[in-house]
Amino acid sequence: MHPIKAFISFCSTDRVLAQRLQKDLATAGCASWQFDISAVPGTDAWEAILERIEQSEFFLALLSEAATQSRSVMEEISHAHYYSLNSPSRMPRIIPLVLQDGFTVPRKIVRSVRLSFRENTYDADLAVLLHTLGLEASPFQSATALEVTSTRAYEFEADREAARYATSLINNNQDIAGSFQKLTVRAREVGSSFYVLPAQVITQSEEVSRYYTSPGCPSTGPAVSLLYTFWVFFGLMEKHTKGYIVSDRVAMQIDASQDRRFEDIGDERVLRSDSLRLRFDGFQTITATSLPSDVRVAQ
Repeated sequence: MHPIKAFISFCSTDRVLAQRLQKDLATAGCASWQFDISAVPGTDAWEAILERIEQSEFFLALLSEAATQSRSVMEEISHAHYYSLNSPSRMPRIIPLVLQDGFTVPRKIVRSVRLSFRENTYDADLAVLLHTLGLEASPFQSATALEVTSTRAYEFEADREAARYATSLINNNQDIAGSFQKLTVRAREVGSSFYVLPAQVITQSEEVSRYYTSPGCPSTGPAVSLLYTFWVFFGLMEKHTKGYIVSDRVAMQIDASQDRRFEDIGDERVLRSDSLRLRFDGFQTITATSLPSDVRVAQ
């Protein structure tokens, strides 16, 4: 299952809110794209924008008075509208996010169903947006404890939940946030022109065992136990004259155990419950030789 792709269109006046949204969408499992963060230095900027709009399932337009006066926002809306009308998939689906009252919605998207998206009601409005995008809030995305367990009736994607958990610890646990700031002090000394990339997860180890639950257990039948060690990377992007570069990475280790209980109904094996436990196991010093070939650590 590939992550949902969304393009975020905004003007410079609304950049802070757009970056907050991009970060929260990434935490929820959405591959969001916005020009000032996601563009690759040295590539044709407008071609990159058009290509990503065409690849996205959703086009999120942050609308304000300033946005309606922005030529780039209007051109992005025009291309998204044209492509959604002419592509076989009818995508991207355009969702106007209204940041304020008292302005005229661009004519090409005036019939699109709008969502209120205000800074003073951000959490509630984000929950509505996530539901609209088909992204359920994670039980781990606001966790602060160093060990957390959650059980539900359908499957967890353990690596995705590990990324949400690690992000939440950095944002909401004071001790871990303090440790993270110490590890990123070099980038912070450069100034305010840096930001932290959404979490990237590498599965360092995995063990699988299968067994049958004993009679008398709440769910008697086949079960699978999985043990993981995840490295969750946070890239540090610094601004340079020709764009942003990844200057360094910080890695957090998350140990996980997952217990899935099934029931055999005829010829079909049905998942009855999935329990996932995540545990913070410290920040790690990772060398280039200890990583898979597709992950690099800045020197």
